Amino acid sequence: MRLFVALVPPPAVVDALPPASSGLRAMRADQVHLTLAFLGDVPTADLLLMGLDAVTGLAAPELRLAGSGSFGSAVWLGVQGDLTALRRLARTTQGIVRDSGVELDRRPWRPHLTIGRGGVPAAFEAYEGPTARWDEVRLVRSHLGGRGARHETLGAWTLLPQERLPG
Repeated sequence: MRLFVALVPPPAVVDALPPASSGLRAMRADQVHLTLAFLGDVPTADLLLMGLDAVTGLAAPELRLAGSGSFGSAVWLGVQGDLTALRRLARTTQGIVRDSGVELDRRPWRPHLTIGRGGVPAAFEAYEGPTARWDEVRLVRSHLGGRGARHETLGAWTLLPQERLPG
């Protein structure tokens, strides 16, 4: 199973993305996500499903997409806002993944939202999206195929609003 853990943008954030143009092959709206941990191929998701329950005690970050860039052919939008809460969520998620026995890539994690493949349209270079609370974490199985990947959600967890944090 090819798996990743993702923070899913709220619908208002996805709806506010500028339309694809200039040769950009945009991701489908239901597949847009911010990867917290990429696991690659793993035999089972059982330990992850149990371990990821721990993220429900973490704060949902208030984030905004702004600016753009690319990694090879992948086009991404930058992330601004409560990066402290976002990094805490990523570190916790990655720790849960490692505790389940999955070895993660050693490259540093950089928050970004991949929106497609191809050239970076001018509309994205100065893009600034709405600020919103991103409160849904998903464990996703990616099925690779001829016309791109199909995503299957194996589990979903809701993060706490800032004002409901314990203590």
